[in-house]
Amino acid sequence: MYGGRHFGVQLEDPGSIDKQARLYSVQHLFEEGLVYCPDTDWADEVISQCMRFPKAKHDDLVDTVSMAMRYLRRTGFAMRQEEVQEDFEMSRQHLGRPPEPLYGGI
Repeated sequence: MYGGRHFGVQLEDPGSIDKQARLYSVQHLFEEGLVYCPDTDWADEVISQCMRFPKAKHDDLVDTVSMAMRYLRRTGFAMRQEEVQEDFEMSRQHLGRPPEPLYGGI
């Protein structure tokens, strides 16, 4: 059905980290305002499930949120302002020897 589309599915293995630890590992992203929440019914459901975690009966959406945020962190899509600034500063530094001259050794 989606064979011609340019996207794929990647399996995410949480390893031995439990759901609560995964959520705590990305909690700072929400506190720092890096996560946008649209004003929709499904977003309200996700938020309310996250607020009731770990005492609620259902926690599938919480696990989805934590795994997605961990993926975004690992791939560099959800970076804190300090990380963006440091990446910028590192990109301005020259590492290694100077490039070869374009027109021979003058």
